[in-house]
Amino acid sequence: MTVTGPRVADFTGDPGRFPVEIVADPVFELLLSLFTYSSIRAESSKGFAVGDEWFEGVRTRSSADLQGALDALDGVAEIWIELIGTALSLPAPRSVADLLDHMRNTDPIEQRLQYIVKGCMHCRADLDGATQRRAAEGDDSAINELDAVSECKLSDGLRRLLDMDPTATIDLLASAIEWFDRDVFHGGGDIIDVLERDAEHKRAMAKTMKAPRLVETATNGITFELQSDVDAIVLIPSIVIRPWVTIGSHDRRRIFCYPVAEEHLTADPDSPPLHLVEVYKALGDERRLRLLRILTDGPTSLADVTERIGLAKSTVHHHLSILRQAGLVLITIGTEKAYSLRREAFPEAADLLAEFLT
Repeated sequence: MTVTGPRVADFTGDPGRFPVEIVADPVFELLLSLFTYSSIRAESSKGFAVGDEWFEGVRTRSSADLQGALDALDGVAEIWIELIGTALSLPAPRSVADLLDHMRNTDPIEQRLQYIVKGCMHCRADLDGATQRRAAEGDDSAINELDAVSECKLSDGLRRLLDMDPTATIDLLASAIEWFDRDVFHGGGDIIDVLERDAEHKRAMAKTMKAPRLVETATNGITFELQSDVDAIVLIPSIVIRPWVTIGSHDRRRIFCYPVAEEHLTADPDSPPLHLVEVYKALGDERRLRLLRILTDGPTSLADVTERIGLAKSTVHHHLSILRQAGLVLITIGTEKAYSLRREAFPEAADLLAEFLT
């Protein structure tokens, strides 16, 4: 699967049939909290909405046991994202206790092979399976061979974990999860209600949107091309990673952890979805309605639209941007930019409005 930033993509296959699972079990937010903590520790606030104040709050509430574990795991942020795939493989509803039980009763060498040698984003090295397994077992020569490959970016933190006894590595990770839940997360509390509100909203959208459009909306603009090695998409809402999106994989599923929409951070049941508001705001202007009518004739350049509608080029560009941000217009980049109508957006908007009203 290829992930891109612009809101335009050439989708292959049949996106309408592509399965999307939307999950909000608390174990995912706990793992994303550990990811955020490790990321902020490494690079200040790194643009997370929770910021340094949240980071200091975690430190204040951490027991000596937890702080020691977090210190020992410094520089391994990506391993928490890899563990999301492991949690996802557990039967629903997935709990922290279920994940801990799985980790403590699964071969530690197999887990190190999955989390560190194969799974983490540092490794793009094409090493044979035997060498990878020896590295997971802790063989120094195999670890050095892995580290020496130019495609491999083995961090100091991950190297420390491979230098440990395999059982000790998994025990450290499991203990950090258990103590973080005990000292800081406390099962999620009111956070879980927010996550479930957002997940329910995305499930309602899934009834009216094809998978690529749903992912684009949930992630605020990430588009992707479906490929043969991916069978399904998983969407996981998160408060703590806002405004970031993390992308992982497990088996043949691509996992998008996306920021909870702002309207779901409050408990107001009458608050309309932000996407719904954006669509109808975009439609509430005579000039933008005229632009949409022009685009019904097919893909059109900015110059042609400007000439036909008789407005200043900057004004037309402004209104087309609003329509594009609302998902009503697509922009295709070729020899020149061409604007086109997203015809399916209009029944989507009507269905979304009906879903909200009922």
